Amino acid sequence: MAQVQTQANSTGTSPPCRAAVALFLAISCLYLLLARGRITSIDEWHVYGTAESLVERGSWELRLPGAEPASAEDGNTKSTVRRFSRYSPIPSLLAAPFIRAALPLVNRWPEPAVQKFGGLPDPSGSTNPPLTRRDLLQAVATIPSAVITAATGVVIFVGLVRLGVAVGAALATVLVFALGTLALPYSGSLYVQPVAAFGLIGVVFSVVRARDAWMVISLWFLLSVRLECVFLAPALALHLVRYRQPAARPLAWLCVALAAGVGTNIAINCLRGDPLLVGDYGGEAFTTPVLLGLHGLLFSPGKGLIWFAPAAALGLVLMPSLFRGVPPVGQLAAGISATLLIMSACWWTWHGGWSWGPRLILPLMPVLVLPFGWVFQSWHERSGGIRCLIVGIILVSIAVQIRAAMTDPTGDRTAMGMLLGGNENESIYIPQVGPWGAATQGSPDLFVCRLWSAMPRLRPALTVIIVGLALACASFTWFTLHSVQIRLVHLRELMPRPRPIELLGLALALLVTAAPPLVSGLLHQSAPRPASIIDREFPRQYDGMSWERSGRRLIGKLYIPLKGDYLFYQQGWPGTQFILDSRPLLQGVEAGISAKLVQSLDVGFHKLEIEGSVSGHFNILYWTTPGNAHYKEPIPRCYLAGPGAAWRERAAIAVENWNWIVWVLAVVGLLYLPVHPSCCAGEPRGRIVAGQK
Repeated sequence: MAQVQTQANSTGTSPPCRAAVALFLAISCLYLLLARGRITSIDEWHVYGTAESLVERGSWELRLPGAEPASAEDGNTKSTVRRFSRYSPIPSLLAAPFIRAALPLVNRWPEPAVQKFGGLPDPSGSTNPPLTRRDLLQAVATIPSAVITAATGVVIFVGLVRLGVAVGAALATVLVFALGTLALPYSGSLYVQPVAAFGLIGVVFSVVRARDAWMVISLWFLLSVRLECVFLAPALALHLVRYRQPAARPLAWLCVALAAGVGTNIAINCLRGDPLLVGDYGGEAFTTPVLLGLHGLLFSPGKGLIWFAPAAALGLVLMPSLFRGVPPVGQLAAGISATLLIMSACWWTWHGGWSWGPRLILPLMPVLVLPFGWVFQSWHERSGGIRCLIVGIILVSIAVQIRAAMTDPTGDRTAMGMLLGGNENESIYIPQVGPWGAATQGSPDLFVCRLWSAMPRLRPALTVIIVGLALACASFTWFTLHSVQIRLVHLRELMPRPRPIELLGLALALLVTAAPPLVSGLLHQSAPRPASIIDREFPRQYDGMSWERSGRRLIGKLYIPLKGDYLFYQQGWPGTQFILDSRPLLQGVEAGISAKLVQSLDVGFHKLEIEGSVSGHFNILYWTTPGNAHYKEPIPRCYLAGPGAAWRERAAIAVENWNWIVWVLAVVGLLYLPVHPSCCAGEPRGRIVAGQK
């Protein structure tokens, strides 16, 4: 702790106040331009419904469209519909003033003719339904998320500069957070996670900088939003014991903050009539195996952090260097990251339901970008290959987040309606047809685009507003750079100039990373098909199985990688019969309704027979592996082999099971590419790195 405080005192005073304000306004304007402005889940409905009820009825009672509580007049007072939201009231309190201010403007629009949940297909079937009063209020209610996410970026900026990071490096770190992590697509939502992210980064900086009063306020705020963050107490206490001497006083303040946060939740649950500690989560638990959940959160194709926020995944990889270089910050950040990752991985719905990427670890985004502050601080001391890799990952991550902001995160509902049955937690998410591949509404899923389509008469005014926001964002960005004395020409300092040997090492590391799928593709061999169905569409997962001459039957083996209970699914018409170990697994389905059956299976190969009612037509077979929280996915191609299970097929299974080792080795190699001091010779430390204080 003394090391961090000494560094901060020796390198500068405080960050420019005007730069922080301009940065906040620039990010806010950008988020408003890219706002989705609509509700896509029941979780958001709980937040919006409470805010709407507070403004229009002065009540905390929740009234969900199409799910009104039973009344005594109906002769039935029992109802499974909740009267109050199950989530923290803080996001609703933040949205209420914006809804109140917008009422005079939106009252001229009609009420929705059909009460429905946001995010679901319009009942009329129209691709461009007219906007209603509630649609506009929902868009207004999402503004606080954009504001508080922008405020989170400002806290990162101020906190890093207070810890001695150069202003330019801190500013670059904020841009990585604001544009290259899940903060961007969720800045226009009504989930509670963006609010929790603001509280969590406040806790981190107040603890590191020994500000006990701010620690109490931040931790109380965080626990009032997400009570499960109480599990961060050991990491916080360990930091206080190690870096604060004497530790009795800060530990006492920590206990006060924990008591205040837990007490607030107990009071809220008592008023709601819920169990005092667990609230409405009594029937949910941490049932997912930790390794399985971690793999899903970090690497799975449908929810993996590495695909949905590559910059945040890189921050997690860089966490050990922060741990070694700045122990007070690195140890606390690593402890918080490990706690939240393990906690989210063990949760029964670790995937976060119908949403973009691993939503449950969204509060961790500001913590995961902290290593970038010190990476940019020592930018010219790193090899050209490392700089090239970092810049490339950040640019890819920004592109991913912009696409996410413009894409319907629930676009797979229509495609997967039959398989999902309308319950996102009972039969969740298939990666191959999720947000990366599902058809969306067609046009960008932005509020300004919907306004443009629904209100032709207001297009001149909308043009003025859009151009005004864009100009304001550009102006505030320029003012931020000007305040810290950074010019556009200084941005070229970020451009890497790698040597040929570094480019070669980078290419080899990327080749190693791509090796598992390349090897797996070489090992797979497709079985010959009957002549009658050569030109017919056919699921690729069955390529390795043997055909009968009629073309209506496949014979092969299914490899089971984990021992336990499996849930199998199929979707489509006409139905397909699956026979596993001479026992019927799934019978044919009618009208496209899926069927499922639980089977307790041992590790190894099991005989599988597939029979279709039409020659060459078979439904895709899905499964949920043991402890995988209803996470449906098509059975991987490598696990479906021919009757003999040749060595090629066994090798492909081995590659599939152990490819993570190759990826880890590639990451380690990229992290430890040789640093060539000569590549930095003659390069002055510029303003982005050295920065004005």
